Amino acid sequence: AKEIDGLACWKLSRFARNVAGALHDLERIQAAGGAVVFVEEQIDTAGAMGQFILTVLLAVATLERENLKAGLGVAKQLAIGRGAFPGPTPYGYMRTEDATLIPHPVQAEHMQTAYRLAATHGIPAAVKHLKDNAPGRTWRTSTVRRALGKRLYLGEQRHGVDLNVTAHVPLVSRALWESAQHPGTVRAPNTAYPFSGVARCATCGSAMV
Repeated sequence: AKEIDGLACWKLSRFARNVAGALHDLERIQAAGGAVVFVEEQIDTAGAMGQFILTVLLAVATLERENLKAGLGVAKQLAIGRGAFPGPTPYGYMRTEDATLIPHPVQAEHMQTAYRLAATHGIPAAVKHLKDNAPGRTWRTSTVRRALGKRLYLGEQRHGVDLNVTAHVPLVSRALWESAQHPGTVRAPNTAYPFSGVARCATCGSAMV
């Protein structure tokens, strides 16, 4: 809309790390009469030399990104292999100095009781037990169902395609874990709203009203 003369970007990697996409965006800006400059690299794309340097540096940035992704993938694979847990410490466990998990002396018993109650009396009994014995956390039917459905309590640990079935000490047996699984009911979306049933919850996958 000709409201600005162009774009000043602090660093090339903040603009893009994909050669084709960056050049396409650059062409769009220039077609609208705008200019793009990069402060850190001191590149002005108005001239042919500037565009040439931009293309070369974009290729380098793309290579750096792929190398970082590959290195991170190897690091995560090694971490999973030795049992290091990458996320927040799950309830029932405590983290050691090398980031592996061991059963918490108090919380582990609460989770084991929650599994037994869910297996014999259903999720509401497990929710009540955790509310009474672990008040520092928010325990709802949905959160407890998700917690009991995590295979990490079987001692497993997964990240992408990497799986370690003996990553840490399990809190429950497979038979008890399976008995405690109770799938929730799917609520039919109200069709009175334009986007009902279109958007879905990123956590449970249910349709949002």
